[in-house]
Amino acid sequence: MRRCKPVRPGDTIQPTGIVKSKGVTANSRWVLIDVMVKNQTGEKVATGEAMVGFPPA
Repeated sequence: MRRCKPVRPGDTIQPTGIVKSKGVTANSRWVLIDVMVKNQTGEKVATGEAMVGFPPA
């Protein structure tokens, strides 16, 4: 996660994410998500990626 601006006590943040890719292996399923976090004034405060794994179907 890369911080763009400081977040202070009392700030309200709103994370959003867009699925960038997904995959399936013999042992798991996963998605890669681009994440962006904005504060209450709409300023970008952090960006990054998240990988989420799920058990096989």
